[in-house]
Amino acid sequence: MKTHLLLRALKKSQSQGFTLVEVAVSMLVLSIFIGTAMQGLVLSTSFKVRAKQLTEANNWIQQDLEDVKAIASDVNQVPHTSSILYADALAGDTTIKVTQLAGFRLGDSIVIGTESNSNEITALQTLTDPATSTDYLEVTLRDPLTSTQTTDATALVLARCHSDLDTGGFAAYLDETLPTVQSETDNSSTPKSGRKTILGKEFTLQRTTSVRQAKPYQILEVTYNVTDENQKSVAQVSSEVVPNAFFDCP
Repeated sequence: MKTHLLLRALKKSQSQGFTLVEVAVSMLVLSIFIGTAMQGLVLSTSFKVRAKQLTEANNWIQQDLEDVKAIASDVNQVPHTSSILYADALAGDTTIKVTQLAGFRLGDSIVIGTESNSNEITALQTLTDPATSTDYLEVTLRDPLTSTQTTDATALVLARCHSDLDTGGFAAYLDETLPTVQSETDNSSTPKSGRKTILGKEFTLQRTTSVRQAKPYQILEVTYNVTDENQKSVAQVSSEVVPNAFFDCP
């Protein structure tokens, strides 16, 4: 009799299924698990997007830095110390004609051709050869030439090689010739700053340059900073660039 009653009670308990408390606990555990999984998925996606943005930001910096180095390595794109004579200059002349229009300043020390002593530039004037319509630079010298110098002789300016001013070395001249930072928006008024959209977010690249304060002022320090829409820095790079023109100095 007792055995029969026990079996009936067991069957009744099994037919009733889970209690309300058990169901509630199960739903709570399931919701916690799903919430945790979703949070992990969101964080994972966020990290992937951030990593992609960081990679793109660093590529943006590296591309601009390569442009800067290309300018520095191309002597012809940096106002240089050296030019050649456009025409013969006779002994006793106080003016010479050179082919390069840029890179000469009043007061610069200059050595012409086979002259044993340096001279000084006292005046500069850009003129045009009427026979060929070619522009050339007429350089007036402080002292007359001691010997005749033929066309294609070198006129070498010494001031930039041994500058005593941070504005007179090659670094300052390189800084003046740097290209505009690549930008998806017009940055003609702010050439050292650019904007780009990366994965739906707008970023700003700022290039900052300064001449290292050490004679002869040939090292240009370049710093990059990429910031997001909240002005938070996401990538920074610092580098130093020396124009190749400096290595041509005597």
